[in-house]
Amino acid sequence: MEEEEAGVRGSLWRCSAVFDRLGLLPLHAERVLARMQEIHGEDRRPPETLAQEVAIAKSALLQLWRPTPRPGSKESAPLHVFIGVPGSGKSTVLCKWLAQTLLIDNQPARVWRLDGRTTNASELVSLYGEILRVRVERTWNGRDDGAVAGFVDLAGVDFHDRESVDGLAETLARLPGATVHLVLNAAYTVPLLMAQARAFSGLPVDDMILTHLDEETSWGKLWNLVLGTTYPVSRLSAGQNIPGRFWEAQAEHLSGSLFGP
Repeated sequence: MEEEEAGVRGSLWRCSAVFDRLGLLPLHAERVLARMQEIHGEDRRPPETLAQEVAIAKSALLQLWRPTPRPGSKESAPLHVFIGVPGSGKSTVLCKWLAQTLLIDNQPARVWRLDGRTTNASELVSLYGEILRVRVERTWNGRDDGAVAGFVDLAGVDFHDRESVDGLAETLARLPGATVHLVLNAAYTVPLLMAQARAFSGLPVDDMILTHLDEETSWGKLWNLVLGTTYPVSRLSAGQNIPGRFWEAQAEHLSGSLFGP
């Protein structure tokens, strides 16, 4: 009986092959299949057609997607802090978001480019601060106007170095009330992305931003981050142009072929 039930939950679902092509790790595929079985009925065998299975898979993935919480107060603007490894695209994401805030939302902003245990040598934020006519401050002096959006650029951290990660934690502790975005390069392999997510898991991370999507064709593999971490994916970024391609993430974006018509 137990073997039969396990077969219903696993091998009899033809979607297993679909998830393999999507790039899901076996552990995460099993989690999706388990949710599909819950939706379909614990005691029922999989439906007769693959199309019916895919419809259930869509529902399961949508249920497992974590939406990004909306700010609770309309009177205070968020303080965005971007963390990650060198080369993840933190500074580019900051500049894209800053440009949208100023040019599309017509909202004022302040920017800080701060050092940690190492010097923040990236000049990109300072360059675009000049272009957008926003002063980029090099020392943290607090926020004197909570209605102005804030953006903090920090130097990339080697996730293998425990002391560097601890130093980043000390820096974040000096930025109370900040929304902390973990920026990950989507073109990296799944094991590397998962290792980075684990390395920063002790920090007060609010969500993930996935970058370099113009360099990665298998977006489905990014579901491993959704299923294997406790963070929602809030935004996606592609290309280096500013403001360029930068948009709010939705479940459909990571598995377009599955969610397509």
